[in-house]
Amino acid sequence: MTNRAEMVEICRLLHGKGLVAGRDGNLSARADGETLLVTPSGRNKGRLTSEDLLETDLEGNPLRGGKVTSEIGLHTFVYRRRPDVGAVIHTHATYCTAFALREQGFPDDLLIETSVSLGPVGLAAFAVPGTPEMAASLEPWVDRCDVVLLSHHGVCTFGTDLWEAYDRLEAAENAAKTMLAALTAGGVKRLAPGIRALLRKK
Repeated sequence: MTNRAEMVEICRLLHGKGLVAGRDGNLSARADGETLLVTPSGRNKGRLTSEDLLETDLEGNPLRGGKVTSEIGLHTFVYRRRPDVGAVIHTHATYCTAFALREQGFPDDLLIETSVSLGPVGLAAFAVPGTPEMAASLEPWVDRCDVVLLSHHGVCTFGTDLWEAYDRLEAAENAAKTMLAALTAGGVKRLAPGIRALLRKK
């Protein structure tokens, strides 16, 4: 379970590392068995305080605080499907979003870390943010991925707690940055299928 101080700390880390900008992004975490702690809508994550954070039930209905993000359905969908998930982070991190704009998932034959550290990275079909279709777009991926790119939108990461979700976002963004730099330079040598299969077993 996550407390308010941890969420504020992670919000500031996300802002400081450029993983959120302006009023973008939203975070949620299980506060207890029946309650979610959620960042407020339309607020800069780098300037939030503990008192700014909201509480909702597991359906996203507000219990305490101000305006809940229109994308709360994205978060609650994950919690309903994944009892092991304790936190969800959604941002428009630059390099992950660049892959999402290309409507391409991460290649699994370039960078060892994408197979070993992140596991499979999903690519959800385009859906209008804040709609039920946005949450439903995770359907093919939510049970088998902890990182999902959102077509033309951004990225979501899941974890047992906010720190794990944050670490996955940071790792995914670094991997995306590295792969895009290599692909832009051209002449990339890809991993052999046998190596890829071996990595997936780790």
